[in-house]
Amino acid sequence: MIRKLFLFLFFCLFSLSVSAGQLYRFPDENGVMTLSTSLPSAAAQKGYDIIDAETMRLIERVPAALTEQELLEQAAQQKVEEEARLQAEAQAKQAEEARQAQQAYDKTLLITYRSEADLIRARDSDIAYRQEQIEMHQQKLPDLKQY
Repeated sequence: MIRKLFLFLFFCLFSLSVSAGQLYRFPDENGVMTLSTSLPSAAAQKGYDIIDAETMRLIERVPAALTEQELLEQAAQQKVEEEARLQAEAQAKQAEEARQAQQAYDKTLLITYRSEADLIRARDSDIAYRQEQIEMHQQKLPDLKQY
């Protein structure tokens, strides 16, 4: 008798553990939230929740399938994001090229002039030469205007 009772309890507990699993929560055709152990295909398109049958906690929320309009909008958004990414890459490449050009220019200056004072002397000498050229041409200008 005790043995039969023990077997009965064992099978009851075993059947409970086997039936424990997942439940699906979804709105039915009238919009009423429904719990079920099986998921109708129509509910799968509208979105549903997967719930642990033992704890009644949400395991996963599956969103509704996207409409054709939403798919088109999503594709357009991805295209815009891709164009923005490509533009950012192009700008980054231009910035890198500008940095390398500046680095080459700086290296040339460092090789050409030993110090900042040498650079300033060369600049002042160039300015003085150009001012002499301007003065010389200004002196010739009245003579050229006569012709």
